[in-house]
Amino acid sequence: MFRRLSVVAGVFTLGLVLSAEAGAQPLSGPSCSVGGAACAHTLNANVPTLVTLTLENAITNLGTITAAHYNSGQQINGPLFEARANRTYSVSVASTNANFTAGTGANAAKSAGDARWARVTAAAGCSSATSYTAVSTTAALIYSGTAGTSPRQQLCFDIVWNYASDTPGSYELPLNVSVSAP
Repeated sequence: MFRRLSVVAGVFTLGLVLSAEAGAQPLSGPSCSVGGAACAHTLNANVPTLVTLTLENAITNLGTITAAHYNSGQQINGPLFEARANRTYSVSVASTNANFTAGTGANAAKSAGDARWARVTAAAGCSSATSYTAVSTTAALIYSGTAGTSPRQQLCFDIVWNYASDTPGSYELPLNVSVSAP
């Protein structure tokens, strides 16, 4: 009976020795002496340009157009947006087409320029917009900022409707709102 216990104890001791040897592998890299010298260590990262644009929604529904819209234009709130970047950035808007896309019976030659935009702070609201710019296929700067998160902004639209040319039907104008960090 004594011999059996010694064999089991010997196997247990051998396991402890193997574990200690596996953890005792030498480290590579700089070493410091016990005399107070510090070992140098560096944190290293590559930070790319990070820039994002968030739109409140993807569609601004102009609704059913009325005689008042034909007479005075149609001012409507567009989407809210925010940009975030780790460097300076700019937000722009452009139409993907020179004309509205027209459904059956609608005027296929309704110019994108009949839609005009303005940008205001979200807190001020579109009622504070004083100057509108015609939408174009050329990107127009609507906001620029520095590193960080932009204050919430709002696009506002003023649409010109014309009795003589804007016939009944459906109208659509695809826009690209984009952000870049030059």
